[in-house]
Amino acid sequence: MTARRISPAGEAVLAFLVPGSAQLRAGRRLIGGIAVAVWLLLWLALLVIVVVFVASPATGFGLAANSSWLSVASAVALVLAALWFVLGGFTVQLLVRRRRMTGAALGRRIAVVAATVVATLVSGGIPLAAAGALHTVAQTETRLFVGSPDVTLSDGRLNILLLGTDAGPDREGRRTDSISVVSVDAATGRVVLVGLPRELQQVPLPEDSPLRADYPSGVYDCGNDCQLGFLFQRTEQFTPEEFPDALAQHSSPGVEAVRDAAEGALGMVIPYYLQVDMLGFSALIDEVGGVELDVSERLPIDGDENGVGVAGYIEPGTQRMNGTTALWYARSRQSTSDFDRMSRQRELEQALLEQKSPLSLGLAFARVTERDPGVVGTDLTEGALGRLLALASAARDQPVTTLELTPPAVDPQNPDYAAVRGMVAAALG
Repeated sequence: MTARRISPAGEAVLAFLVPGSAQLRAGRRLIGGIAVAVWLLLWLALLVIVVVFVASPATGFGLAANSSWLSVASAVALVLAALWFVLGGFTVQLLVRRRRMTGAALGRRIAVVAATVVATLVSGGIPLAAAGALHTVAQTETRLFVGSPDVTLSDGRLNILLLGTDAGPDREGRRTDSISVVSVDAATGRVVLVGLPRELQQVPLPEDSPLRADYPSGVYDCGNDCQLGFLFQRTEQFTPEEFPDALAQHSSPGVEAVRDAAEGALGMVIPYYLQVDMLGFSALIDEVGGVELDVSERLPIDGDENGVGVAGYIEPGTQRMNGTTALWYARSRQSTSDFDRMSRQRELEQALLEQKSPLSLGLAFARVTERDPGVVGTDLTEGALGRLLALASAARDQPVTTLELTPPAVDPQNPDYAAVRGMVAAALG
């Protein structure tokens, strides 16, 4: 029994919708059957992925954060792209070999062949682009995150130390310009941001902290020279040997010192850190298309505290900022206090978490670090990353709670750490 004859245009459409159908109709059953089977398996796999993400987001995001799975998916997408291109070439060949035509019929045939070529490029280009994106994300995860499925929680929360550093081509060394802790409830996904001022002094240290070798009283205290903001650079330059295992643990002596101080100040365990320098932060905002903020006062762009070298101003009102403008919004010091600047930094972090999806932030993060891996450092495991993405996706509609440990609630020069820990406990709920 012969296959029912259809027009070249209909055959081209059918070949696009069901890859392999043109080969089956032409009697090439082996390659046509394989193509149709792969096409059906692909739709089945997509259905399974959707069901997994709906039924168990933690499992779905866990797989998405697993570099091995992503590498396999990238390879499969690459094979699909090659198969789709080959099938498209066969379909074009079948159309060209039809009986010779002239006039209007020939024109229609050329149009159908051209449309088939475009359809082939589209159908093969989609999995090819997907293969490239999956490979990039897999490489980023391998390079940045610890390849482990383990997730460490503290009192049912996922706690991460966030460090914004001011490393750059015009600066010597690296200093912590922004210090905060993001705490995510592992059951509800509710996010609390706790901001620690750089001027914080007399910080109590955990009992097992190596810093106690320099501060046997158990308190990081030597007057104004022992502000929290100085600890990172001081440890990196003068006492890195106190944290000999830092590099092996995907960290650094400076990070470990600040983590110890943050744990002592807040009375919480912080298993993970994420460090981003100012260039990476600016690039991340550009990658996600900017961020919208409500500016309450006029702020200078560039320039020093005396107003010398100001390149422009950020005007009051709601506006969408690119990376450079957002960075100056977070760092501008002229006419405002350091605590005001700290509050703006938290506004920016909160806006990113509330306005951008975990997927868009993750992909932007991958692109930024692919260009310059040095702008980011973290000891997050792939398991913790997957859990974090799942929680962030599930709790996107929940507002982010912020707690600033600044005056008048907290006196950075003479803080009451019992009160500080009470404020943190209340914010965490």
